[in-house]
Amino acid sequence: QKTMGDPRSIAEVIRHIHETRPGLPLALALERWKTEELTSAALVAKDERAISVRVVLKSGAAESLAVPLRSTPTSLLDAQQQLETLYVDLLSPKADVGTALVFLSLLAVLVGIVVFPDSAWLAPARTSALAIFRSDTVLRLLLGLTLLIHLGEAAVALSIARRLAIPRKAVLGWTYLTFVVGAASLKHLSKLAPLARARHKAA
Repeated sequence: QKTMGDPRSIAEVIRHIHETRPGLPLALALERWKTEELTSAALVAKDERAISVRVVLKSGAAESLAVPLRSTPTSLLDAQQQLETLYVDLLSPKADVGTALVFLSLLAVLVGIVVFPDSAWLAPARTSALAIFRSDTVLRLLLGLTLLIHLGEAAVALSIARRLAIPRKAVLGWTYLTFVVGAASLKHLSKLAPLARARHKAA
């Protein structure tokens, strides 16, 4: 089994990933730079046991970003598996937990106020809501508008995720998560939109 100490092994890993996961360098670069700042991104050997992303910016400057592997690769196969896993993780559904929890808490209260207007437990929240929005009709419209916005966000998420050519389970995951928590998830997926456009142009 080849080791990472063999330069040919490092080159082989990088060549294989560029062929099988061509979006990985760009996906990593988009974690730090905006697409309009980038000219190109490619995996390179940082040293005998590390891999980095070499980025060329529109300004002409070249920068490097360390690839966050789980551990120092001990073999060609290990490095390849870690890069494959990293690619899957980058494209897996995710959301800002704090933002999502705040939104879901507020949404649960709003649903409760609208569906159970006579609930004694929700009375303080209902009083505060009516002080701001003035009527039950406005509260119902607010709930309906929230659902419509999240349907729209989910449709956007579905469109982006499908063009990423990721497994169907991941596509559905991004769509469902965005419908439930909205921008808390869509902001992460939007970072990958340039990767989706790149794949679409290539096709």
